[in-house]
Amino acid sequence: RGNNYYINGRKVEGTIVYENTTTDVNNPQWNRTITNGKTTTTSGDIYTHFGTRTVKQIAGVSTLTLVDNIYEITTGNHTITKNNNATLTATVVTPLIKKYACPHVSQGQLDLQGSILDGILDYGDNTCDNIATYTHSNGQVYNISL
Repeated sequence: RGNNYYINGRKVEGTIVYENTTTDVNNPQWNRTITNGKTTTTSGDIYTHFGTRTVKQIAGVSTLTLVDNIYEITTGNHTITKNNNATLTATVVTPLIKKYACPHVSQGQLDLQGSILDGILDYGDNTCDNIATYTHSNGQVYNISL
């Protein structure tokens, strides 16, 4: 365990615990929990965060290649707080689908609640693209490039 872990110049701290919760060998499942998460940017901004999610592999289990693997984030929430106390909480509303072959989540919805955000981020119809839609609680819709 090191104290000087950096990704792209950002210092990353905290604890991540993976717990195997598999009940069916054909669909491995696990919980990922982050506690005391802290990221310090290159400009000195500090973000603290914590949360948990449940992930299930729903395709590709029986093959040796990764390209056909598909994962479903069935439940979860994550809270991030910036050093000025602005907070954002993301909660899974409908399961998120992440294909190994795609760089972004391709389906599912997150409820985003924070200082500015109050609405749903929708990743779409399972198409492998970088497009999502954010619908604010006031009905305003925004197209998002991930």
